[in-house]
Amino acid sequence: MKNKLELINWLEKEKHKDQIELDVEKNNFINEIKKLKKTDLIKKEEPKKVKLTLWQRLKKVLMG
Repeated sequence: MKNKLELINWLEKEKHKDQIELDVEKNNFINEIKKLKKTDLIKKEEPKKVKLTLWQRLKKVLMG
C-alpha cells in the first residue's frame, strides 16, 4: 500500500515537472513569435503587369 502511494506521489511530481517545462516552452515560443514582424511573415507580391491584346487596347481607348 505504501509503495502504491509513493508511486502515485512520484507520478504527480513528474506530471507537475512536465507541466512546468511545457509552460516554459510555450512562453519561449510565444516570445519568439512576438519578435517577428508582420512584413517578415507576409510578403506582398508585386502585381503582375497584364499585357492587353491589340483589340483590348483599342476597346479601352475608344470606350474610355
